[in-house]
Amino acid sequence: MAGTRDVITADPSADPLPPASLANGEDAAAYQQLAARIRAAIAPANVIEEISARDVADLTWDVVRLRRIKAGMFTVGASDGMAQILRGMEYAVKADIKARDWAARKPAALAEVNAQLSAAGLDISDVATSTFAARIDQFDRIERMLAAAELRRAAALHAIDNRRAAERARAAAEAAERAALAPVEDGQLTLVPAAGNEPA
Repeated sequence: MAGTRDVITADPSADPLPPASLANGEDAAAYQQLAARIRAAIAPANVIEEISARDVADLTWDVVRLRRIKAGMFTVGASDGMAQILRGMEYAVKADIKARDWAARKPAALAEVNAQLSAAGLDISDVATSTFAARIDQFDRIERMLAAAELRRAAALHAIDNRRAAERARAAAEAAERAALAPVEDGQLTLVPAAGNEPA
């Protein structure tokens, strides 16, 4: 139904929606590029689809953000993972201090901890494993948030498909209805008297 669709301009500055809400330090240009690519792929035909396209872009950005946070958790929590490994080798207080110095990249702690890991047959991948175990509740929460964002994104895409399918079905029904009505040409109109008013 081309007559009921809104006119969409190619100018991104004509976007009828407010600017995206980004966290401090997030790359606005990267978000805009992602949103533009999603908008081009969806090719919104009206403001409702514009809103849905923005939802898809925002939810995709949420997924990217959560994956970045998950990766960062291995860096931020590395001292916890290292402390957990070192506690198996020495007193807990000393292990915690050494792990904190190792995370602060103090040269003496780096050399000592690397030597201990090597002597135990361990390496940095074992620290990542230990970090995951130490922060498993946080990783689990991030995974749940990721799954929820991915479900919401899939639902937004599905809503666009459903809306378009409904528009196609409506247009087809209207076309079939118009085709079923015989066209009336000038001079072919005949008045039919109402029942009960027939002359005797």
